[in-house]
Amino acid sequence: MECNAIILAGGKSSRMGTDKGLITIGEKSMIEYILNELAASEIKDILIVSNNLEYKKFGLPVYPDIIKDKGPLGGIYTGLIKSSRLRNVVLSCDIPLISSKVINHLIDNSADFPVLVSTYEDKIHPLIGIWDASLIPSIGENLIEDRLRLKDYLNENGAVYTDLKECGIILENTTLMNVNTPDELKRLKNGM
Repeated sequence: MECNAIILAGGKSSRMGTDKGLITIGEKSMIEYILNELAASEIKDILIVSNNLEYKKFGLPVYPDIIKDKGPLGGIYTGLIKSSRLRNVVLSCDIPLISSKVINHLIDNSADFPVLVSTYEDKIHPLIGIWDASLIPSIGENLIEDRLRLKDYLNENGAVYTDLKECGIILENTTLMNVNTPDELKRLKNGM
């Protein structure tokens, strides 16, 4: 199945104090780690949803939120509208150690579901999944009504969860780690 990728980099990064995707770890920014793994996967095209035009330096299309201040669900909405494909891998910009193995597993197992979301050791990762463009109308309704909680949306719209561990994918502790705060960044760097 052919999929595009949508990287959500439009958050306010209030807990981090600076744009998370552009933070450097070693010699690369967080988003560059993700881009490298997407290049090693079965992804066709990549787009970035962000209000920060600095992301254009990566040579990819960057789209600001169509409906402002609606959080990750608003970013997904923008990405699905701007994507040229029905099926889209959705990733947040703050998971720099995501692996192409996880991405390819999602692509290979998502054919029959409007939303397929990763879980690992009982933790749901709503921004590591596959989202279908058929969800645009229902997401739009949620945005208009300010119903923005991702987990609520997933539960109300038939999301399927794939437990990566049960599928035989063994990951490092940091593979799915969201880096939202300076302390988490420090922990990630220490774990690399």
